[in-house]
Amino acid sequence: MSLSTDLKIVYAIPSANPGRAEKTLARWGAMGYDTAVVLDPGMPSIAVSHCRWQDPYPGYFPCMNVLSWELRDQYDIIVFGGDDMYPDQTKMAQEIGQEFVEHFGGTLGVMQPIGDTGIPGVDTICGSPWVGKEYLLRSYQGKGPWHHGYRAYYGDQEMKDVAEKLGLLWQRKDIAQYHHHFSRAGGPPKERYQQHNENNHWNPDQMRFFARKREGYPDHELLRS
Repeated sequence: MSLSTDLKIVYAIPSANPGRAEKTLARWGAMGYDTAVVLDPGMPSIAVSHCRWQDPYPGYFPCMNVLSWELRDQYDIIVFGGDDMYPDQTKMAQEIGQEFVEHFGGTLGVMQPIGDTGIPGVDTICGSPWVGKEYLLRSYQGKGPWHHGYRAYYGDQEMKDVAEKLGLLWQRKDIAQYHHHFSRAGGPPKERYQQHNENNHWNPDQMRFFARKREGYPDHELLRS
């Protein structure tokens, strides 16, 4: 395959652990991705393409909406995830990006790799999606790509459902973005902020999700081009 070198692709995350984030983002950099991170105030800058600090932290999904809006003019595709996710090792960023653009005929789409089958339900959410620039700009009537109402949970399930509803979801079994999750053998220990999220945000996010699902995900429609 003849690869384009014009596509700009970035892996974007928030992190409360800059040491782990820097190591993880170096893995993505080695596979041809630019990298972007949001850190808590007072944390040191790390070696990435784009580093910012946010206080107070609004939760994963609002934070990633803000970051993606800042990056929108620099990148054709933003890949979302966490500081415990690793890039596919079989293909460089440009090759996957070109396949993305060829599949969708541009950047209006969401691609979710589902080749990492070690965690159940990987195909039911968009836990580490590739989001094209046009989808970012037009989803949720220009307010996307994530619904801002979730803090830590269920926003990834709504993204999967909405992109599928719009006919703009591509799930790829041949691409694996390994999730080094604390529930896996050899995974890192659960951190305090994860327990805090579970204790304080799981139920509100879950209730919001099922209410929105019953209503057909209000305001999910694409902004007219």
